[in-house]
Amino acid sequence: MSVRNDGGPAFAHGNPDQGGAAGMSMRDYFAAKVMHALITRLELKDDPKKVPGVAYAVADAMLKARESTP
Repeated sequence: MSVRNDGGPAFAHGNPDQGGAAGMSMRDYFAAKVMHALITRLELKDDPKKVPGVAYAVADAMLKARESTP
């Protein structure tokens, strides 16, 4: 099983190995931002079950783009 790239911590506070909080992952942060935009679209308002899957698909694409961007 491969490890999913979560982009690392988005809002880290100190070193987690020394008691600092890792914060949410960049993947979760991106997905939350995308979900906010998706919820405003009428076709997704009627089927909220679609929102998380679409949001994480876009978040994964954003993380992939970050890997290839200098």
